[in-house]
Amino acid sequence: MTVSKNDTSGQASLYQGNIDSISSTIAQYNEKISKLNTVKQCIMEKNNTLDSTESYYYSMVSSYLSSYNYTALQYDNQMNEYQIKINDYDEQIKKAEEQDVDNETVDVEALKMQRDTLDYIRESVNEEKTQSIVKFGTTAD
Repeated sequence: MTVSKNDTSGQASLYQGNIDSISSTIAQYNEKISKLNTVKQCIMEKNNTLDSTESYYYSMVSSYLSSYNYTALQYDNQMNEYQIKINDYDEQIKKAEEQDVDNETVDVEALKMQRDTLDYIRESVNEEKTQSIVKFGTTAD
């Protein structure tokens, strides 16, 4: 069987076309990998540095950061509410300890226990926040 020069050059051309196609596909995937690494970096730094013209990647980071910030804010608000209550108990305890208690009996120890319980709950919320934010893939502020 004799193979003509036209057949071998045709096959070589076909193979070269396949190589070019595969190379192009690899280049496209490398570009996507690069963009996703940029997305990861933006998320880790909590700063969207992507150009808004790259809407897919830009919105990916924006969405993540919005969710992250919303979750952190919910925990912060909850901890602030507990801190306000703790401060109220501290004031009540201070007043009770400073007063001459003649007619009124104020159970300072009960106030301290309530304050300590709130402080424990606030710390638990803080730990929960940290664990929740770590699940997002970053560390708490």
